[in-house]
Amino acid sequence: MNDSHRSLSVGVVIGLIVAALTGIVILLLVTYGGIYNIAASEDHTSFGRWALTTTMKNSIQSRAGSMKAPGNFSDQMVAAGAP
Repeated sequence: MNDSHRSLSVGVVIGLIVAALTGIVILLLVTYGGIYNIAASEDHTSFGRWALTTTMKNSIQSRAGSMKAPGNFSDQMVAAGAP
C-alpha cells in the first residue's frame, strides 16, 4: 500500500469517526435537551411518528411475554377500571 492509499484510508476512518461522534452528539442534544415535542396534542413528523410507534410496539412485544387479555369483561372488572 503506497502513502496516498494509506492517507486516504486514514482520512476515511477519521471521517467515519467524526460522523459517528456528530450523530451521537445530535442524539444526546435531542434526547436531553427536550428539543423534540412528544406531546400527543400535536402531530408528529412522519419520522417521529414512525420512531415513537415502532419503539412502543417493540417495547410492548418484548415485555408482554405470554400475557393474554381476559376473554370477557364482567361489570365488576369494568367498574374496577373506571376512574
